[in-house]
Amino acid sequence: NGLILFDGAARTEDACGSSGSPYGEPLVCEFLARFLPDPITNIQAEYNGLLGALRLQDREVCWDSNLLILQLRGLNRFRHPDLRALYMETRTLAANVHCTYKHRTQDENQTADLLSKVAPDYRLDFASRHPGLPLPSHILPSLYDSLDEAHF
Repeated sequence: NGLILFDGAARTEDACGSSGSPYGEPLVCEFLARFLPDPITNIQAEYNGLLGALRLQDREVCWDSNLLILQLRGLNRFRHPDLRALYMETRTLAANVHCTYKHRTQDENQTADLLSKVAPDYRLDFASRHPGLPLPSHILPSLYDSLDEAHF
């Protein structure tokens, strides 16, 4: 069994968002960093990160958003109308894989945070396998440092 982290980020000034999902050990890390070109909220970006994480593996899925955990447990309703489709897609995908959800502090989620911020900087998707581009080489030291500290 393994651990998947994820995060999402919305950039209102650029009218875009992104999500990041790393999985695995530092030197064999699978990852996905998606650029979301439309104006979105942070919670929408978080849901996109969760969907990316669920597509990587059947694992323990961790992130730093309490709101998302409460929504997935049915303890908090969502207000934004576009969240219903993301919520339903998440529930459908999660029903087809074995996963557990766990909250992590922001300090414990730095790798996902880094990946969620790289994609909008370049306005591109990055991934460890196709489809997606490899991360720019100057980002790799930061990625490996954050993975070393992630306590997978």
